[in-house]
Amino acid sequence: MAIASRSILSLAVLLASGFLALAEPAPPAPPPPAAYPVAEHRPYPAVVKSGETVVYDPALVPKGIAGVGLTGDQITRAINRGRDYLWPILKKRAAAPAWIPSGPDLLITLALLHAGAQTTYPEFDALSRRLVASLNPDQLGTYEIPLAIMMAEQVSGDFAGPDGAKMRDGFVRPLAKHVIESQGVLGAFPYNWSRDRSLRLAGWPGPAAVPDPGEVLRRTTVPKKIDDGDNSTTQYAAIALWRAARAGLALDTAIWTRCRQETANREVPGGGWMYTKPGKDPVAYGSMTLAGICTIALCRIHENAEPFEDPSIQRGLAWMVANFTVSENPGLKKHLYYYLYGLERVGGILCVEFIGDREWYPLGARFLIDAQAAEGFWFRNDREQDTAFALLFLTRATGSPVRPGRLLTTAPEYVLLDGQGREVARGLLGDGRSVPAGEYTLRVTIGDVTFTKAITVPEGGTVTVTPADLAR
Repeated sequence: MAIASRSILSLAVLLASGFLALAEPAPPAPPPPAAYPVAEHRPYPAVVKSGETVVYDPALVPKGIAGVGLTGDQITRAINRGRDYLWPILKKRAAAPAWIPSGPDLLITLALLHAGAQTTYPEFDALSRRLVASLNPDQLGTYEIPLAIMMAEQVSGDFAGPDGAKMRDGFVRPLAKHVIESQGVLGAFPYNWSRDRSLRLAGWPGPAAVPDPGEVLRRTTVPKKIDDGDNSTTQYAAIALWRAARAGLALDTAIWTRCRQETANREVPGGGWMYTKPGKDPVAYGSMTLAGICTIALCRIHENAEPFEDPSIQRGLAWMVANFTVSENPGLKKHLYYYLYGLERVGGILCVEFIGDREWYPLGARFLIDAQAAEGFWFRNDREQDTAFALLFLTRATGSPVRPGRLLTTAPEYVLLDGQGREVARGLLGDGRSVPAGEYTLRVTIGDVTFTKAITVPEGGTVTVTPADLAR
């Protein structure tokens, strides 16, 4: 996330092995900082093809935003302008006496959190915390639940400490159970099936039971045939369950297996996805193809399997290679910014900088910089939601999962915490991040190992973090 200020925190691009080698007597010098925000990665070790189409090549070297004529300052300014456009809108809504946050309000809040509004606007920091604390799970549907969980991640610092654990067990757990209870008989997820019944089964409302640390969340009711939803809602349900698992909740693997199988069954012949099951003359399009890839990749990760070895993902990526663009939602010609956020999400989850041979982030960032209005917004379908989606793309909000059995993140992830332990920045090493001058704790996690270091960001200064810095 980029955060408004006059200081730049520039993090060096480092392979995970560089950190793990800190104890060696003479570690090699780290590579120079990359152009914002490109990161080297430990890639899937082989070229991946679908037919004759190369969908992934680990030998490709990112050029970064410099390759499209951009600088980190331009990205930061664009993020700040989008943030400054959205905050007054949300602030005005929240001031209404009878305000009930909508799905778009949650989307805007999440985008503002990633854009660093919590450090720029103290009022927003208080509002975001109050909003998470006041959300009633029985008012949230499938689209809103992952947004709520990701908001809770941000305001709690990844559910750290007693308050974070309380939020995980009292807030995230009921939401995850709601999603699980709504899974259809074939494995997809609807908008909000039997919401009240699901939440009653999950123990909401009422006093939260002391959670069993060994509990595995699984469905306790029998689904009905009409319960299966579309590919868009199924993607968001998978994201919600991924973030719940990331928070430390254990989920029954069968949930992921049924979801993957049904999503694969909905693939359009020849590759790609549409909104629902293919019918007569099916036509795939970009945002739903990315949704299908995202869903199956998350399922594979939680089944302890490699996403790139899944034939449906391979065909979906081949469709994206053939139809790649950042200026339209290919095959549909609307919902462009929703498509771009889907592109960012697939890039993060698969830990790739390229779709085929197209470097997706610099190309998307170049388009967004050029398309931003003077007032700071982006607009194609809905000005506020489009701006939120654009910010989530530019801040690379999704992050990369650590896949079971091997470290395949795009780069080690860092979190920057202020003196109160609140998260003020997050990203992959190699990202440039603007933060106010002050004292911070830098936390870098590599698999199960976490490094922390106190750092000082001077007024107008530049800080470069290297393995040697972390070793001291």
